Amino acid sequence: RAIHTLGVAALRAPGPLLAVSSDLLRLSHLGLGEVRVTLHDAAVSGLDSLSQLRLLRPANVSAAALDSSIGFGSGGTPLRASVGVGVELLGETRRFEAGVEVRAAQLELRGLVDVWRNLLPFLEVGELLTPCATVPIAGLALVREACSFDADFFSVEFEAEGAAAPAAVRGDPALAALRSLSSVLARVANEQVLYGLPRAHAACAASGSGSVEAKEAASLAAAAAPPSAR
Repeated sequence: RAIHTLGVAALRAPGPLLAVSSDLLRLSHLGLGEVRVTLHDAAVSGLDSLSQLRLLRPANVSAAALDSSIGFGSGGTPLRASVGVGVELLGETRRFEAGVEVRAAQLELRGLVDVWRNLLPFLEVGELLTPCATVPIAGLALVREACSFDADFFSVEFEAEGAAAPAAVRGDPALAALRSLSSVLARVANEQVLYGLPRAHAACAASGSGSVEAKEAASLAAAAAPPSAR
């Protein structure tokens, strides 16, 4: 799936992006049957409003803790994003489009990164866009308590398929809803990494490209992963 640039300030990613099942969402105990959420056809505009980007700066709390932050929606240019959403519930599929607009916002994240440093010299430049780029990463997780988001203006719109008008939540209620969901979003992201990292290692080990050292390390990493993550 290619990401096409529409210009300096916009990106779009057509087609399927992500599918999350009821097991990952931890909804199985509710007796709703199989629940599945899919995302597709994403678009972002206002990327020229990004500012104050800081990536992977060591935090004082631990050698494995890295802080990142970014500002967006500054200079009078809002950041807008939209994505198609499908929800399968009780045998029915409902589709809608979700949209977000942000102005003067700041996002701060803290991640715990476990890296096999002795494998870094074996990573070739040509592998950076392949699953073998994940080989030196033994673990990756967001620290939910150290992640934050704030904005001068935030709005969310949902437009159901066939609806006459979108439903919208704006301002402080939208920010409060996002903050209450942030812990769930961080958990889902962490579990996606937990499941995805061993699969990336296995894909590297099975690929026809990549250095011998990287593929051997990927084989060991995939074998060491817990069965639930394979």
